[in-house]
Amino acid sequence: MKPEIINLGPMKIAGFSFYGDPVATHGGWTEENEIGVLWNRFKVFLKKNEMNVDTYLISQFGYELHIWNDETQKTGHYEVFVGKETKNPDKVPIDLVLKNLPLQKYALFEVAGPDINRDIFAKVLLEWLPAADLKQVGHYMINRYDQRYKGLEYLNESVFEILFPIE
Repeated sequence: MKPEIINLGPMKIAGFSFYGDPVATHGGWTEENEIGVLWNRFKVFLKKNEMNVDTYLISQFGYELHIWNDETQKTGHYEVFVGKETKNPDKVPIDLVLKNLPLQKYALFEVAGPDINRDIFAKVLLEWLPAADLKQVGHYMINRYDQRYKGLEYLNESVFEILFPIE
C-alpha cells in the first residue's frame, strides 16, 4: 500500500490518556479493552459537556495517539491518548489533558474494511513503511477517525487513517 505524504501540525489535542498494556484484558478491536474504555470515557465527557465543547474543540477528526518508550518492547506498556483538536487551549477544562503535536511530515495510510484488524499496526510499521522506502521517526503513531469510521460493530464498512511520523 502506498501512503500519502502529508504535513500535519502544529496542533493541540485535548482528551484522555491511559498508560499500561491496553489489550491485557481483551485483545483486538473491542470496547472492553482499555482503548475502548478510554474512547467511551471521552464520548461520555463530550455528551455531558456538549453545550460547551464547541467553544474549544474542533469536531472534524478524533485522534488516537499511541506513544511508546524504551520499556515498551519489554513490558508491553505504552500510552494511549484519545481526543480532538482544540482551537482554544485556554478554554479546555481541567478534566482534559493536552498533547502538543509539532509540525511533522507523516506517511498517511488509509485502512478500510477487512484490513482493519489487530495486526494492522505491525503490518504498516514492518511492511508498508519499508516497501515505500520510508523511515519512521519518533516514538508514536496516530489513528485519525472521521465520519467514515462506523464503529466497532461495523469494521468491515469502516475507514480510518494511520499516520506515522517520517523523516
